[in-house]
Amino acid sequence: MTPPETATTDSAAPIKITKKKKSLLARLLVTLLCALILLMVATPIAIKIGLQKWLSEQTQSNVTIAELSLNIFSGKLFLRQLHIPHQNKAVQPSSLEYASITVDMKALFQQRIVVNEITLSHAGITIDQTPDQLHIAGILIPQNADSTAEPVTGPVAEPATATSDSKPVDITVHLITLDAISLNYRSDEMSSDIVINSKIKNINTAAPDEAMLIALNLGIGKGEIRYQGELHPFLATPRIDGELTINNLDLATFASLAPQDDFIINQFAFNHQSNIKGTFPIDGAPQVNLTGDTTLNNIDIVATLNNETYLKTASIAINKIDVQYPTAISIGEVIISDLDTALLKDKDGNLLTKAKPTSDVTAAATSDTTPPSEQGPAPTFSIGSLSIEGDSALAFSDASVAPQFNIKLQPLSLTLGSINTANPNAETALSLAANINETGTTKLTGHLSPLADELTLTLNNTLTKLELPVLSPYTEQAIGYQLRRGRLSAETALEIKGDKLQVSNKLTLAKLSIKESDPEKAQGLIEQLEMPLDSALDLLRDGDDNIVFDLPVNGSLSDPQFKLGGVVKLAIGKGMKMAAMKYLTNALQPLGTLLLAKDIVGVITKPRFKPLSFEAGKSELDKETYAYLDKIGDLLTSRPQLSIALCGIANNDDQFTLSATPAPKQKEAPEAAPAQSINEQLYALATARADNARSHLNQQGVDNHQLFECNPEISPENGDSDSIVEGVDISL
Repeated sequence: MTPPETATTDSAAPIKITKKKKSLLARLLVTLLCALILLMVATPIAIKIGLQKWLSEQTQSNVTIAELSLNIFSGKLFLRQLHIPHQNKAVQPSSLEYASITVDMKALFQQRIVVNEITLSHAGITIDQTPDQLHIAGILIPQNADSTAEPVTGPVAEPATATSDSKPVDITVHLITLDAISLNYRSDEMSSDIVINSKIKNINTAAPDEAMLIALNLGIGKGEIRYQGELHPFLATPRIDGELTINNLDLATFASLAPQDDFIINQFAFNHQSNIKGTFPIDGAPQVNLTGDTTLNNIDIVATLNNETYLKTASIAINKIDVQYPTAISIGEVIISDLDTALLKDKDGNLLTKAKPTSDVTAAATSDTTPPSEQGPAPTFSIGSLSIEGDSALAFSDASVAPQFNIKLQPLSLTLGSINTANPNAETALSLAANINETGTTKLTGHLSPLADELTLTLNNTLTKLELPVLSPYTEQAIGYQLRRGRLSAETALEIKGDKLQVSNKLTLAKLSIKESDPEKAQGLIEQLEMPLDSALDLLRDGDDNIVFDLPVNGSLSDPQFKLGGVVKLAIGKGMKMAAMKYLTNALQPLGTLLLAKDIVGVITKPRFKPLSFEAGKSELDKETYAYLDKIGDLLTSRPQLSIALCGIANNDDQFTLSATPAPKQKEAPEAAPAQSINEQLYALATARADNARSHLNQQGVDNHQLFECNPEISPENGDSDSIVEGVDISL
């Protein structure tokens, strides 16, 4: 039997051991708890210190973080008041007021990454870009590796391959919120402030059929870009479906990204609304369907050639846009309101700019060597109509002629019908109406086929009261005459079929006054007219000082010798000559005809009329001569600026009559009175004939300043018959 005291001792030992274990366990739990608490407290501090240090090293500035907290139970990490000074104290520092991320900790044990929310709020981030460096919030972002770096030698590790049992980690992000994130972008070409507000929901790689929902708002200056819709990025063929809205986006901000020397964009507001649907195959061309409208407002573009307006307009409305990429692009209508545009040509004849394309630019333009079969067919393009309306204006200045040519069409209206690349031979209707400078007007109608292989164009234009001095720079250059005064009205019909040009013009020149400025060029026109230009014009003037004549222009555009300026110059000469001949013939027939010829030395002569006929040895006018002079008198009184010369003539028939000896049919010298006495009689006869003609014209109302005298002339020729001779020669 065991003694009682021994039993008591044995039973107490286990009790003491159990209490020691419990005490040890308690101390261990307290230690672990303290360590955990210390870890929970120290980890955010360590992260904060480490992050501050790393950012400070990267930005070479004193980065501060007001608060950083981590809750490992809820999986939430948040940060407050991150401040990154810029090295340039004049530049606003980068900052972040609040950022947080919440991770589902349970999902990590299931090999899934589930982020409940990511939030960035009230941030200001500077982005500095130079040709060779990019800094974001002061952090240098690595660029492409230097192509001159030494290649890596030695064995290359094989890339790890996934085993058949491996499974990609599913990633889910329930919500990303960007609230008032401001990006301040600066480069040598431009600077811009962009404010981002966005919510992105339901990013789930495990459920590709579920749509990612996007609500994005970008504020750029006074403009904004909004997108709201669905995105399926994880499908085998990703797709997008949403609505895009752009309000008052000033494209002038981005103009410097495509620098050129022709013009400067001062203002260009872009507005757009569309629905976008698209699919993006991994191994094929994207398919995009966009339908909507675009409006361009308050466009202000200045030409660098003279720092004057190149293009300005209140609005350009592009309606009913339908893009079925890559097959078709169509636009319902384009309406341009209150257009103010200018075409400028410098002294060398260059349009808009003095710069010439460089070889680099030319090479770049021709560098695409992709075979057409690999590029695929180009999409068809169509436009329903294009119109210019409102108080629109088109100005053109040409400094390649002296003095500089300037013209302005205002108000200007234009309507252009449908154009479709799928039907290149279709005709497009065209109409234009405008005032020209202060007094002129033009109204043009017709149709053309701008896309056809063979050019087809038919136009009819009515021009009224165009001030001619504005065209003087071109007439001086072409025909050597300055237009000092006058107005032009014209009815024009133009037709081009293939390479054949045919133009008919009926021109009316009112109160025209000209002055020779280049004798050499003027002589060329005189040779075509076979008379001086002022004489031709004087013949054509009516009682109201108007000149009306036809001016056809014809030629072959494919002829390498064809030059429109030369054709027009030739047409002017022929047209005015034919008009003058036609007028005089109609005015004087059947009693007189116009004789145009050169004398034996080839010098251009004044136009001559049929001479006045007289009985041999007589100076009295007969009835037929009176009637003929009456018509010439009507011509002169209706054209006060026209003048003629009356040159009296006596010939052999007169000499024989005055000597009372019949004139022989052969050229035999008559036996008569002394030669001196006969010559005096002949000179007196010739003078009397011219005086009688002048006297009759005076009675018809012709002023003496229109009638020039000549020295009397004795002609060695005989008359048309024994009794009738040519007694007075008449010429302009």
